[in-house]
Amino acid sequence: MDEKIKAQGDRFKSLNQRQKGNAKSVASKCHQQEEENMVMVFFYAWSLDTRTEMVIKKYGEKLDAKKGQLDAVQTMFRSFANQLEQGIGNTPRSKKSTARSKGGEGSTVGAG
Repeated sequence: MDEKIKAQGDRFKSLNQRQKGNAKSVASKCHQQEEENMVMVFFYAWSLDTRTEMVIKKYGEKLDAKKGQLDAVQTMFRSFANQLEQGIGNTPRSKKSTARSKGGEGSTVGAG
């Protein structure tokens, strides 16, 4: 009877050790999975930030180029408006039309 009890005790100890080993293995796997998940969270955040920065850079450059073109066009219109304001009275056409209306050379007034 003592031998049977001792055999059962040995089996119980062996079973207990296997269960401990399995539990530690499962806990180790869970811990490893948690670490991988944490790394993936950080990697995803880094990836998202990097892609966002690339998009901002790409379209920011395009936007700056368009803004530069718009500024150039506005400057050109301002320059044109200033030229019109300064030279509206002394253009070659206004001098010719003034000479014709006064009966100058090449005038058709009174030649009929």
